[in-house]
Amino acid sequence: VGGGQQYNLQQDTDRACGITDPGSDNTIILTGGYGPINTVAIYGYNGFIGALPSLEIARRFHGCGVEVQLDPVINLDLILLGTN
Repeated sequence: VGGGQQYNLQQDTDRACGITDPGSDNTIILTGGYGPINTVAIYGYNGFIGALPSLEIARRFHGCGVEVQLDPVINLDLILLGTN
């Protein structure tokens, strides 16, 4: 890949799922991956930002999304569906 910013990922993302973070226009949340693995990580323009709590069930070949609740406080719920 040429022309853009590049960095190494902290985990194997083969068969993982990515969710655009609804609270930011420059971050993505990556869940699961080949193994399967149970990691959840946030990446931004400059690379790895941090880890979120691990998935209770490791996932691969899964779909993912996010539900945002704004009242009374902002609350994000990750929704994961699919195989382990």
